[in-house]
Amino acid sequence: MLGFAFLCFTGVALASSSLPMVWMDDVNGYAIAGYDPVEYFVKDQAVRPNIGIEAVWGGVSWNLRNTGNKAAFLADPHVYAPRFGGADPYQLANNQSVLGSPALFDIYKQRLYLFYDGVSLLAWKRDRKAYIARATLAWPKAAASLGLEFTNEQIAPVVRKKNDGFLFPKSKKSSKLK
Repeated sequence: MLGFAFLCFTGVALASSSLPMVWMDDVNGYAIAGYDPVEYFVKDQAVRPNIGIEAVWGGVSWNLRNTGNKAAFLADPHVYAPRFGGADPYQLANNQSVLGSPALFDIYKQRLYLFYDGVSLLAWKRDRKAYIARATLAWPKAAASLGLEFTNEQIAPVVRKKNDGFLFPKSKKSSKLK
């Protein structure tokens, strides 16, 4: 019930049988509430561009800060889209279907995860590997309970190249992406 209430409050879900589902904010109409999915990897920050550039993927518009981010996103959208369609992986691991907030995130093993609240994020960081395993098992049932269809790209690990500037920026923060 909490998951349903949060779904109604945060946004609506769109599904496609050929593309991964994406959460769309019903206020601004963008996936992940208008946050740039590439900026999580570039700056390790949640960035919501004021005047962005749009890309359409998965039946919804994604807001991007610049043309470089748009090109990177369109080249590999499933890499930048949040894993589990934006559902909180800690809550999924505990059999709860709750959407994450775009402002509360973690990048782990080259994937973006969104969290419902700070408690979930802190608990997640104690044992990411175990929570991913449990969330991966729970996700098909959670998606079905929300009436969503999905592909394995939403939950599978993503293989990235080490010379990818978006994933491995030349800064001290790159060590966080292990």
